[in-house]
Amino acid sequence: MTDLFTFLERLAPLSPELQHHLQKITVLEEFPKKAYLLQAGSINRKVYFVIRGLVRCYTKDAAGQEQNIWFLREGDVIAPTEGFKKQTITDEYIQALEPCTVYSITFSELETTYGLFPEFHFHGRRIAVQYSLLWYTLFKQLKMKSASERYLFLIENFPDLSRRVQNQHLASFLGIGMWTFSRLRNGQ
Repeated sequence: MTDLFTFLERLAPLSPELQHHLQKITVLEEFPKKAYLLQAGSINRKVYFVIRGLVRCYTKDAAGQEQNIWFLREGDVIAPTEGFKKQTITDEYIQALEPCTVYSITFSELETTYGLFPEFHFHGRRIAVQYSLLWYTLFKQLKMKSASERYLFLIENFPDLSRRVQNQHLASFLGIGMWTFSRLRNGQ
């Protein structure tokens, strides 16, 4: 749990009581490559913290084509916002691209923790702000830039993803075809 506590301590202090409570409710889970942490048509009942591995979040368009939304890796929190807070059915998928080790907390345990430890709201708020800023940056880069600028943004800001994520998933995330992606990757 050291990884999780280090992450949370960087956001705000954790009281010993809160640490003890989190140790009791947090579950260590393993997912093999290609396993799903969440599938469309279900309700996301857990929030995850990635210790080891890589996942992709994606949806499918009307034609059934996968549209990659983002990739999460070591030190990231996996909490799809759509449907999580309201506990409604999602259209998102979360799939392990590598074998993954995660800590999980259920929605009800998270809500109980907020009630028992009001200071934990600081952590939740700071995580929400962190990911809101990331989403805003990604939105700007992916919607307002050319294909080559999007590719350069990804390589410069997230170089590990180009080594760990399959090309077709990166191309889908960038909103470009495989031919264009290959051309950009080869520097043409």
